[in-house]
Amino acid sequence: MSNHKHFKWKFSRHQRSGAVMVEMAIVLQMLILLLIGLCVGELGAFRYHQVAALAHEGARWASVHGKEYAKQNSKPIASKEDIFENVIKPRAIGIDLKKLSHEVKWNAEGSLVTVTVQYTWTPEYFFTPRKFSCVAVALATY
Repeated sequence: MSNHKHFKWKFSRHQRSGAVMVEMAIVLQMLILLLIGLCVGELGAFRYHQVAALAHEGARWASVHGKEYAKQNSKPIASKEDIFENVIKPRAIGIDLKKLSHEVKWNAEGSLVTVTVQYTWTPEYFFTPRKFSCVAVALATY
């Protein structure tokens, strides 16, 4: 008959707690770095969508204030400054206006407008700056 009582494992919960602390210290650092990276990436996606919305709204506003509008109301056609003051500036919440640029181009007939909005976004922490650019084209509807 064999005696199995002598071969029992004699590990207790307290002897293992040091290894758990070391493993947690390694995994927790990676988890926090991953979460910070995800948050910064989401902020970048938000800024890109905000720049795209500014370009689309600028093109829409310019298309309504095009050649026919100017002729009927005895006003000049929508200019770069008009689009900035009436559309881009009021909607650029949280954006540094010094890092924002825009261009407005009309075709020869004044029936097609192209609005380009660019923004240089500097992410938080140790990431490099990104330049977002969006072009929107709209047909003059008025």
